[in-house]
Amino acid sequence: MKTSSLAWISAVAFPFSLYFTYQANPEFYFFKHDQAKILHRPPWPQTANPKFRLKNPGRSPRMHRADFRRTGDFGKVFWDPSQLTATAVAVGNFGIHTASKAAAVADPSGLVWSSDTGTIAKTNLRGDVLWGRSFYDSGFGIHSTPASDANHLYVSSYNGFTEILEPSSGRSLMSIFTAHAMGASPLLVRNQLIQAVETYEPNGYVFRWDLSMNKAVWVSAWLGEHAHSSVSYDPKSDLLFVGVNNGRFVAIDFKTGLLKWDIKTGGPIKSTPTVGSSLVYATSWDGRLRAVDPFTGSVRWEFAIGQHSQNSPAFSADLNSVFVFNTDQQLCRLHAESGQVVWCKGRRLKDLMSSPILFSSSKQTWVGYTCASAGYCIADAKDGKLMREFDVGSVVNGEAMVFAHGILVSTFDGTSRWLRKP
Repeated sequence: MKTSSLAWISAVAFPFSLYFTYQANPEFYFFKHDQAKILHRPPWPQTANPKFRLKNPGRSPRMHRADFRRTGDFGKVFWDPSQLTATAVAVGNFGIHTASKAAAVADPSGLVWSSDTGTIAKTNLRGDVLWGRSFYDSGFGIHSTPASDANHLYVSSYNGFTEILEPSSGRSLMSIFTAHAMGASPLLVRNQLIQAVETYEPNGYVFRWDLSMNKAVWVSAWLGEHAHSSVSYDPKSDLLFVGVNNGRFVAIDFKTGLLKWDIKTGGPIKSTPTVGSSLVYATSWDGRLRAVDPFTGSVRWEFAIGQHSQNSPAFSADLNSVFVFNTDQQLCRLHAESGQVVWCKGRRLKDLMSSPILFSSSKQTWVGYTCASAGYCIADAKDGKLMREFDVGSVVNGEAMVFAHGILVSTFDGTSRWLRKP
């Protein structure tokens, strides 16, 4: 079967049409494979509508969702795991790609879902669609979890844009254009948007965007490879942390964007670093969890984990502990300061993509984690005693999120499950 000339030209020309110069800045390119190496620094992000200014942007780094991977904060709940049942509620990811995927986020009126097909939608708690929109096809999918504040949603995708949306309608209020791809999740810190970016040759960098002034404050130096890791922030040291596919674990000054220290590991760092009370924790594909002093970059201790880990450890300040999967993919509780093992429990699993999460009531703290190929478990965080196991129908491939209504688990078959009170 012959292909028409027009179809062939369109198929070939479309990818190359993406490599264009953004006229507002002669350094701002959609790079070909080797062009980025010519520049001494990455190009600055631009806005597609520079006259727009956000009205009353969020003043707090706190999001509606509890981001355990980055902050270690507990989700405070008013239910007991024994009261929960599993119910399918909505369609999320579709297993097109094998990396860990976006989690749903919540605001007072519902849940926001982004997927690896490049779509984003908002539903009520029953799964009824309130609005939806598309960000191109799955080749330009949304792998990152959106950030949110009281007035806006922040969605970064592989099409090179961070879209700032109106939560009630999904209407785009502003587009921040990087001309590159973004698989990492955006981070909000003191009215600033922080984002790790991937370029095509491959390379990567981090930028900081002031949401009040509507402009880039800084771009970091080149990271040397893709940054699939989302950025974390430590308020005590005022540093940002990001992992890189070349094995670098990097600290960046929040104010200036300058590199503070750099650790070289033996494999890519895909997971989001976890900030604890006095240390920051990162897993690497070299099979090690490292606990690092955020001020000096010195490694305090290491712990053997599974190869190719995409899991972020969970941190509990109350228990002074870190929760992570070991080489047998059993969940372990470690002392946060020394790395000493408190307990390791669970079945031996393969290819875990979802990180453990912590949540608590007024009396007890629990840890939620993948415990079977299609199973999700809740255990007592203090002693590891299993409380409940749920059949969620498929492999958990997005971060489980804790809300006042229960736990939302995203799975590989595209159907998310509520673990909630009937």
